[in-house]
Amino acid sequence: MQIFLYTAVLFYLKESASAEPKATCPTRCDVSTCPSPSCPSGYVPDRCNCCLVCAQGEGEPCGRKDDLPCGDGLECHHPAGKRLSKGLCQCKFSHEVCGSDGKTYSNVCHLKATSRKALQQGLPGITQTQKGPCETSIGTVYALVTSFVIGFLAMLMISGKDNGWTLVIS
Repeated sequence: MQIFLYTAVLFYLKESASAEPKATCPTRCDVSTCPSPSCPSGYVPDRCNCCLVCAQGEGEPCGRKDDLPCGDGLECHHPAGKRLSKGLCQCKFSHEVCGSDGKTYSNVCHLKATSRKALQQGLPGITQTQKGPCETSIGTVYALVTSFVIGFLAMLMISGKDNGWTLVIS
């Protein structure tokens, strides 16, 4: 009988030591006690459905029991055939985009995260101006120089015509 009691006590101690204590949800939600996080990937309700917490960002784990959902524009991708294993949050859209700040972003999710960070720092937000990469500044300068040179040459041709000389462009 003592062996049985001793075994039961050991089993109970082992189980209670390995079990993580679960935080319980309050009976009444007091939003004034909620933290005010700055979240580049957006917000999701906590497991008690009381406070907003940061959603998982691009490349962060997802899909397991205690993982938070992926953020705005992200979805949880699992390894092929392993739906119950750890997944990673990935952007739903994989094409590059050009931001209103003139920078090219790898995808719209990266642009949105950068925009949220800027807004949280009191800077202007960033919007998508086009799909695909931004035009390089070299391309823009080249276009401006080309149009200036063509305009200048046209002006020379007009003024040279009155003065009796001819400009030949080959």
